[in-house]
Amino acid sequence: PVALTTVAALEAAGLTISDNCTTDANLVVTSVDGTASGTCPISFTRTYTIKDACNNATTATQTININDTTLPVVTGTLTAVNANGCSITDAPVALTSVAALEVAGLTISDNCTTDANLVVTSVDGTASGTCPISFTRTYTIKDACNNATTATQTININDTTVPVVTGTLTAVNANGCSITDAPVALTSVAALEVAGLTISDNCTTDANLVVTSVDGTASGTCPISFTRTYTIKDACNNATTATQTININDTTVPVVTGTLTALDASGCSLTDAPVALTTVAALEAAGLTISDNCTTDANLVVTSVDGTASGTCPISFTRTYTIKDACNNATTATQTININDTTSPIITSLVGSLDVTLECSDATAIASALTSVPVASDNCASSLQINLISDTTTISSLCANTYIRTRVWNFIDGCSNLSNNFTQIITIQDDTKPNFTGQLPQDLTLECNQIVPSAAVLTASDNCNGIVTIDFEEETVPGLCPSNSTILRTWIATDVCGNFETHSQTITIEDNTPPTFDQEIRTPELYTKCDAIPAPQEFSAIDLCGTATVSYNEVNIAGDCTNKYRIERTWRATDSCGNFREITQTVYLACDVEVFNAVSPDGDGLNDYFRIEGLECYPNNTLEIYNRWGVKVYETSSYDNFANAFKGFSDGRTTLSRSEKLPTGTYWYILKYEYDLYGTEKENKQKIGYLYIQNE
Repeated sequence: PVALTTVAALEAAGLTISDNCTTDANLVVTSVDGTASGTCPISFTRTYTIKDACNNATTATQTININDTTLPVVTGTLTAVNANGCSITDAPVALTSVAALEVAGLTISDNCTTDANLVVTSVDGTASGTCPISFTRTYTIKDACNNATTATQTININDTTVPVVTGTLTAVNANGCSITDAPVALTSVAALEVAGLTISDNCTTDANLVVTSVDGTASGTCPISFTRTYTIKDACNNATTATQTININDTTVPVVTGTLTALDASGCSLTDAPVALTTVAALEAAGLTISDNCTTDANLVVTSVDGTASGTCPISFTRTYTIKDACNNATTATQTININDTTSPIITSLVGSLDVTLECSDATAIASALTSVPVASDNCASSLQINLISDTTTISSLCANTYIRTRVWNFIDGCSNLSNNFTQIITIQDDTKPNFTGQLPQDLTLECNQIVPSAAVLTASDNCNGIVTIDFEEETVPGLCPSNSTILRTWIATDVCGNFETHSQTITIEDNTPPTFDQEIRTPELYTKCDAIPAPQEFSAIDLCGTATVSYNEVNIAGDCTNKYRIERTWRATDSCGNFREITQTVYLACDVEVFNAVSPDGDGLNDYFRIEGLECYPNNTLEIYNRWGVKVYETSSYDNFANAFKGFSDGRTTLSRSEKLPTGTYWYILKYEYDLYGTEKENKQKIGYLYIQNE
């Protein structure tokens, strides 16, 4: 530490200092350090001299010891060491220098001793475990004053060397049906070495090596093959594998007993033979008993080969069945097949058609039908003998030129098989309706005042007999009103065989025309005063097909002010079928005003203002009100009973103040206004009268 330089500091360090003349603050303190000795600690004497102002001096000594008590600083971590080996003797040698420890992961420093002079020692702890064998190595780092810091490192010694396996395991071939027939797996090193391998391990003896096996997925069928993988593990689970191929094959043929019964089939050639059986179940149903050591009946494959045919009736050949298992092991069985023709010919159709019904007028079709013969087929014969057994004709007595021809046929094939009889019926008839000739009358729609045309006389022709009778019918059906009706006309053309054709005509008679008024309206629009409304005009009406009635209706329609409105007049002429025609007239009315000469503005809703009904229709107006002495108490223009209305108050004349109630009594009014009849007539009018005001 630095030397002290003041009396106060020395006194704080243990001395008591005073001077007779010089104050403590003025005493001068100096020091001298002696020679150092030793290492831990390093020691020397410091001599202090205290002088007064006159250089009178006194000394005091202090021993100074400097020692290193700081441990070396060690940071970082020593990475665990993994060594390959079988025992503790395979551990790596300990590190012996700071440089080596720093390379291994530590950072080391000391305040006084250099890295090169720090001393590194180590101690190994007790080992534990097997794979790995583990122990802790403790390193001690000491400085020159024996201050020490430790660091630890884990040492793992493990066996990582796999067993050495050489040689090859010979493939194993076993007789059987499935993977379960494979030989059991080997379980020891000795057994594997007998089977062809050489096995050794660096740490584990053969007796302690563990042998396991896994069978791979089987593939194929004949043989079924799979790979058996052996794993040889040492005490530390280091493993080496070796593989062996296992083949399992079925070499046993199916067992077939019993006899297949000969088959007799109906037919013409070898192609008519019954189809060969294709399953074990079918063969067993036919007389055999079949089994196999490995393959189920459903999976046994049945094939067949047909031998050469001989003979004609029957045609015979031998069918040889082969029964194979899944591995193509096969056994055979034979069956005799006889094919004989026992089927009669079959009549399939006529040349052209089967039974026919023809019109008597179709000569070409009739000739073709009478020359046609049936066609037959046979399962074997290419040519057949045809026989016409009978041929009869029956003439109809109901209708001329019609008859029925009946013919019976059969066929014989080369083996004397006789067909069934075939009957052909040819019917000649007249089913065709006659045809109307010329222009046919069409449907008509007529007004009720039009003339209905007379019924037409129609003609018709027939395809076979030429004689046609025409009948006519007519019916009139009333309509929904007296002037409407419908006439239904029907013509019926009938030949001698009763075939008929009809034609209809509908004549619709309608009344769609409205009645007609006897005169026109004189004035469609009329403007008049309310007290001079003209009477309605009188009308009558006529109709084309009957009588008509005239009705009258009028409607009042309010205008845009009280004393103006209009009357809508309508005359309607209607006939018996509801057809109508209308005439309209509009009467525009403008009424004079009506004065109500009493005012009682008490808020009861009755006579609260001076009411002049209809005056709002004539806004060009003036109103004056006078008291009994002739003094004007109210005056206004455009009086309208609403916004501008007299309610018993003065408007500021000399006798009263503005807005002051007028006294109860009788007053006089003068009303002037311009009467306006929708702009067609204007007139200036004046009304004078008394007005009673009740203001109490």
